[in-house]
Amino acid sequence: MFPDARRSTMKPTRTEWTRPPRAHHDNPACQWVCALVACAAIVTGCGGEGGRGGVAVEGTIYLDAELLPAGSVVFVPLRETQSHKAAGKIVDGRFLIEARDGPRAGDYQVEVYADTDTTVAWDDPLDFSRNGPVETVPNRIAPEFNVQTVLRATVNAEGRNSFRFEVRPAKS
Repeated sequence: MFPDARRSTMKPTRTEWTRPPRAHHDNPACQWVCALVACAAIVTGCGGEGGRGGVAVEGTIYLDAELLPAGSVVFVPLRETQSHKAAGKIVDGRFLIEARDGPRAGDYQVEVYADTDTTVAWDDPLDFSRNGPVETVPNRIAPEFNVQTVLRATVNAEGRNSFRFEVRPAKS
């Protein structure tokens, strides 16, 4: 033992042996939990009337008495405070929008768009630089069924919401 290292004859007080309790907000684990809870609340929203949940809608789209091969359908609320837009893909003339993404009960205008064949793969960012610009193809469906739609639908809270829409081609 070193000559200067003598034991103290004084007993330590309680405050020398224990550390004062930390506040919860000083605890790093608590900070992480609080941050995760806040992020989850932001991402999922508060639910209720502000939530996105609605009812399921389904249906068929005909273009000149034949099923539209591919496209999209959009339900746009007639009153802005009623709901949100709800959209779905048309595959072989049929569409289905699940309840979690569907519109709420109410009146909607319906827009129908046809997919067009293009030579550019939009998911490949280099394709444009390799192939150059592509001639834009106008929508095959007349404007009165999409951008200037006359189609209407009433979505009910109860029961099945199944629709049939007949559209005409755009004039060449």
